[in-house]
Amino acid sequence: MLQTVLDQVKGKGLKVLVVWEPVIASDTGPPDDSVLTLLSDPRIVHFWDEDRALSKALVRTWSQAGIQIKSEGRSDPDLVIWDFVAVYPSGVHWDGSLAPALHYGSPVVDQIEQVRAKLRVAVPPV
Repeated sequence: MLQTVLDQVKGKGLKVLVVWEPVIASDTGPPDDSVLTLLSDPRIVHFWDEDRALSKALVRTWSQAGIQIKSEGRSDPDLVIWDFVAVYPSGVHWDGSLAPALHYGSPVVDQIEQVRAKLRVAVPPV
């Protein structure tokens, strides 16, 4: 689904960061080529976050900002954020604090239309 959205957004100003992390028992290492080809747009950069550092940083930053994080109906500082998408405006850089997203949510499949709408506005056409 996300690949379809990326196929529709032709702007070169788009950069997609895909962070893979261990969540279930079978997640013993980075995804193999058969998984990576599911998201094969040249604007995508894939990362393997073995220690879930990004998830921990998101939980910590949002908790400090008073944003309630829920997963499977519960809220907990040890939550793992996964199957998640966020759209940021052009020029945003991670500097230890999280810039406001234009849109974020999970699971990704439920966010496709909102992501598509935000990307149409945020990414200048070719």
